[in-house]
Formats: sequence, structure tokens, C-alpha cells
Amino acid sequence: MKIIFSRKGFDSSYGGGASPILPDGRLLSIPIPAGDGEKGIPYKQLEYEKDRNYEQLMLELGLKIPDTGLCHLDPDLDKGTLKRNEDWRPIFGQHGAANKHLFNRLVEPGDIFLFFGSFKRTCFDYQGKLRFEKDYERHIIFGYLKIADVFQLGGMSPEELKGCEQKLNWALEHPHFQNNYGKENAVFISGGNNEQSQYKAGTFKYDDSLVLTRTGFPKSQWELPDFFHPSFGTEISRHANEKKFRLTNGHCQIQTVGIGQDFVVKGSEEIENWALELIENAEVT
Repeated sequence: MKIIFSRKGFDSSYGGGASPILPDGRLLSIPIPAGDGEKGIPYKQLEYEKDRNYEQLMLELGLKIPDTGLCHLDPDLDKGTLKRNEDWRPIFGQHGAANKHLFNRLVEPGDIFLFFGSFKRTCFDYQGKLRFEKDYERHIIFGYLKIADVFQLGGMSPEELKGCEQKLNWALEHPHFQNNYGKENAVFISGGNNEQSQYKAGTFKYDDSLVLTRTGFPKSQWELPDFFHPSFGTEISRHANEKKFRLTNGHCQIQTVGIGQDFVVKGSEEIENWALELIENAEVT
């Protein structure tokens, strides 16, 4: 089993801000805007609670809404966000160099994506509107997806793609079906969240165990258990330089790189257990 830290949602580069930690603890990742000329889903169609949509939330928090009003909803982990086909399953797509990076590192069914992003706390003001607190941005794990199926859409013949679309007709509104991303285009799908499935997905409420950023430091400086250090045989893609790692007081401090969306982790059984325990113990929304 491989663990993939996957950076998603609003930040200073994509969207121009942080995603909110809601007052009730929910980690609400704001999807990035759809690219120029891309098809997407209107922010105002995404609901995070009854009669409350993402566009309203973004206006309250001062987050910029693109002129098109469209977002790139990916990963798509919460069934309640939109009206769904009954066959819907959590899904994540990747394309271009990012997909090639995953393909070259043999990401496959059984592996787990841990999605993280930039987050800040929020509170209600005296008018009952949400505001960001005076808080620093942190990288926090907001959701996960255990892979059941992988479909390399870009490598399919027209006939194969048509057959895939018929099989996954519930997924056709996903941006990686809606847009032509070329040869390097894939989707990763969980098995759904029924009790019988071992390939689940979900989003979390805030807990200290989900915070990757070292307390009081820039968000790119992480602190993880010591077995993430290369001296334990761990490999983290894009982090071959051991100078980016430091062992101290039973922790591994990592200066993460700014490039790349996905960091594929290969290591010991301890890392697998760490990820599985994190998912089991975190409160799923």
C-alpha cells in the first residue's frame, strides 16, 4: 500500500486564499476555479448545508469568485454536495505531468490518497456572518480516498472511452470527463461508502492529528512521526534531498517542496498503519 499526499483546494496560487475551518470543525475545501475555457460546476450549485452554498460562503469570507462562477470540483468526496445519481461514488481525477507522476510511481487500487490543503479558522461576527479569524494558514488533511478502480481515460481508444462512459455514466459531470485533458488523463474511484466496501472515501472534521504543518512555522514545514524520515527506509516522491528532513524529539520535520500536487510515500508498515488509524479515528463528515 502506498500513501499519496495530494494538495487540493484554494491557496495563494489557486484561488487566492485559504479554505475555511468552519465553527463546527468541518474542513470545507473550496475547489479551485475552472481553468480558462474549461467546463465546470457553478459554485452556487454546491451546498455545504441546507440552503447554504459555496458562493454565499465565499462572498462572506472575501474569497474571489471567478467571472465564470465555475469551479473544478475535484476531488469529489461528499455525496451531499450536489444532487446525485444513485450509483455515484467518490472520485478524483488527475492529468498532465501530475498524472504521469502518479502513473510512474505505480499508484494503483488499494493505495490511499490523503488530500490536504491550506486552511484557516473561521468564526461568526456580530451579524452572524462568517469571518476568517486572525489565524495563520496551515496544511491540513481534509479528506481521503482509498482507490478501488483506476481508469486511464487519455490512453483509451474512442470505442474504449465510449464503453467506459457507459459504465461510469454517473461520473460524466466530473471535470475529467467533461474536459479533454489529452493523453495523460485519469480518474481514481473509491468503492463507495456502504458498510461492505473496504475502499471508502470521506471528508473530516478538524482534529490536531490532521495538521501537517509544524506549529508556529510556515505551512510548508511539516512535522510527522519519525518513521517518515529516510533513515527508516521511507521514500517521498519529489523529496529525494535528505537535507529537507530532520529528526528531532521523535518527530520527522520536513521542508516540503512547492512544486507538484502529489507526494507518493513508500515505506514501512508503520506508515500504512498511521494512515489507516488516522482515517479510522478522525471524525468523517
